[in-house]
Amino acid sequence: MPKLTGFVLALAVFTAGFAFGQDPKPQPAPVLKDAELTPEDRKAREVLLERLIALIVAKDASSSKRANACTMLGKFGEHGKAGVPAVLAFIDSQLAEQAGMQRYYYYNDRRNTMQVMYPTGTNDRLIQAVEALGSIGSDAKTALPVLIKLSGTVVLEAMERPGEADKGNVPADPKPAKLLRATAAVALGRVGGEEALAALTKLLNIEKSSDTRLGAVDGMIVLAKSTDKTVNLPAQAQLRMIAEVDEDKAVRYAAAEALGPKK
Repeated sequence: MPKLTGFVLALAVFTAGFAFGQDPKPQPAPVLKDAELTPEDRKAREVLLERLIALIVAKDASSSKRANACTMLGKFGEHGKAGVPAVLAFIDSQLAEQAGMQRYYYYNDRRNTMQVMYPTGTNDRLIQAVEALGSIGSDAKTALPVLIKLSGTVVLEAMERPGEADKGNVPADPKPAKLLRATAAVALGRVGGEEALAALTKLLNIEKSSDTRLGAVDGMIVLAKSTDKTVNLPAQAQLRMIAEVDEDKAVRYAAAEALGPKK
């Protein structure tokens, strides 16, 4: 009897859950290196990826099931690149659902801005989808505009304009929740490229939330370790500046720890 390897077992677990209408729970990433995969493993991976992509775009599936499928897709890293359009479509559907929800607006005196709160369900599912895009990495370049939007950069720029809060203006596309913004910032670093570098630099300059700024630093750290010299050297310079002059102690420490001891 042939030995069942990681991919074959993962496929069996997924198909069993799918057949009985259960949510496919995220599975551990396969431990085999790509070069070690058998032809059966590769075929099983292809089948599983096809089924995951089909589930992500399935209109009759629950949002939680589709979000879990995004998480499973991310476990395959760069091999999940064919699923990027499906994940982006899922994000669009969740943003549309969120737009139809009751929004709770309040005025933040300290920041002189209008703030918005949503029920948490869609944010949690959006976070799963964004994490999947980050796990796919550089092959998810088409997702950069969406990740930049979810990082809050575009909305933050609008909300920082002088007098906007005094006028009582609330942006039609409110700022995403801070954990979602932080997750999108990390994903930007993992996808990489000059566009991601520019977005993270801008985010660190205008963001107020410590959690989101730590996410932006984490994204910048990934860029600094990249082999792409068009982004790694500028990212390292940004981290050195953050480590020296940033007002947030936690952000300074994260940047300094990434850089290591001064030589």
